[in-house]
Amino acid sequence: MRKEKVAEATSKNSRKKKKRILGILAAFLLVVSAATGYWLSERGNDFIGTKGKNHMKDNRGYGVYGDGNSNSKDMEKVLQEETNKSMYHMHVGTSAIYKGGELIWDVKNVLDGFNKDKVIQVDVVQGEKVLFQSPTLLPGQYLPKTKVNLDFLTEGEHRVKSRLHVYNAKTKEYINTLETPLIIKVEKP
Repeated sequence: MRKEKVAEATSKNSRKKKKRILGILAAFLLVVSAATGYWLSERGNDFIGTKGKNHMKDNRGYGVYGDGNSNSKDMEKVLQEETNKSMYHMHVGTSAIYKGGELIWDVKNVLDGFNKDKVIQVDVVQGEKVLFQSPTLLPGQYLPKTKVNLDFLTEGEHRVKSRLHVYNAKTKEYINTLETPLIIKVEKP
């Protein structure tokens, strides 16, 4: 009977020791992880902290817009005008149909604030071979059904490219070229 009591007491003591060791280990891991997180955040790692070496200093203040002789609204207006000079608005279909000597393709130089002084010319190219050259499209104009000879293309779909050349309408000065993929579906009449 005495041996049973000793065995029971020893078993209770070992469970208490295990719980105590697990509690101390959990507390130690918590302290180590908190210290590591603090250390990493002070070193500037964005994924942990919000302050550190790699963050902007908030106490520097901010600059002013303009050149000292104008206010920010004037500068904003000038910047917007410069941006508008390089922008244009076109509608270009990504597929066209060639049937009976006519090319049907949705291309339009949209008439809006960006395009009021821009014209476009469109080339359809396969490699470096030019298959088609559009007339000059003024703002608001579109490409109608166009007579063109693409009879050398076999029936089916052909992957080519369209090159849209943008020019200043008044000075005829080149602005930019945009190249887009185009699929021409050839249908035999």
